[in-house]
Amino acid sequence: VPVGSPPESDPRHPHNSSPNNSSLKMSPQRSILVLADRSTEAQSSLHKASVLARHLDASIDIFLCDTEHAWAVREQAHSNEARAVVAACDAENERFLQALRGSIPATDLRINLSFGCAFAVHEGLAERVEQLRPMLVIKSLANSREGRARPPQPAEMQIIRSCRVPLLLSQGHQWQPVPRFCVALDANARDEVMSRSILLTTAQLARECHGVWSVGLMRDPQDRRSDPEPSDIQARWRDLAPHSVHQVPGSPLEGVVDLIREQRIDVLVLGEGTRLSPRAGQPSFAEQVVGRVTCDLMVIPRDPSSQWSRARSL
Repeated sequence: VPVGSPPESDPRHPHNSSPNNSSLKMSPQRSILVLADRSTEAQSSLHKASVLARHLDASIDIFLCDTEHAWAVREQAHSNEARAVVAACDAENERFLQALRGSIPATDLRINLSFGCAFAVHEGLAERVEQLRPMLVIKSLANSREGRARPPQPAEMQIIRSCRVPLLLSQGHQWQPVPRFCVALDANARDEVMSRSILLTTAQLARECHGVWSVGLMRDPQDRRSDPEPSDIQARWRDLAPHSVHQVPGSPLEGVVDLIREQRIDVLVLGEGTRLSPRAGQPSFAEQVVGRVTCDLMVIPRDPSSQWSRARSL
């Protein structure tokens, strides 16, 4: 049985298979959580996490959430069959995670393995994020065989909506040696605190990854106010030193797609709460973009609960 087995009554509590897990959870050091799955893209996400971990001097926590056997964890106190299922599930999960960890050269990195059961992946992820408080979560998104973006699945939409730390959605593309980050912002956004939080996170990440970052100003088509001048915007954020500020013409969605292609962007950064006047029940702008672009996406939550605030003070 892996170290740190959960109480039998809690189907969401993760198992931890690394012997130094307890010290990792209590450490103030930075950490990156990789949400693993059994797709072929999992190795690509772990490789990207290893690159970021070296840049950010962070440890990696590879977390696998099993949704098929949550019932067995709940019933194991009263059922021999359920206990047998849990034991087999634990052994298989640990084998998979050990194989995944061994698939990349990472002897210089601190890597922890954890797994657990939940009735939905976003529930298990929320539990692990609450325990670990990572600076970043990385999850892979599978592209179609034609290399085109695909709409997010319902489970992925739930993860985007509920993740309380910055979420990097990796689409399997290798970043350029000098990675290019771009923040897509509503030009007339009223929440200056949220906008600045997104910009600070991007500036920190770009600086530590030896990359460059820019801003793409989108316009809400239903907002009648005049657009601010890019020079005024750049002056407001001079202390953050963006490489450039671009006006995104026309439809925000189409304009962002064009900007990514023209500027060869590696990572598009968005606020999870960016709406741009959607109809009732319509996905947020971040959720719409997932199905239209093939670069990586980083979604910043409205009220982040992560290590970024500590990281900025280091």
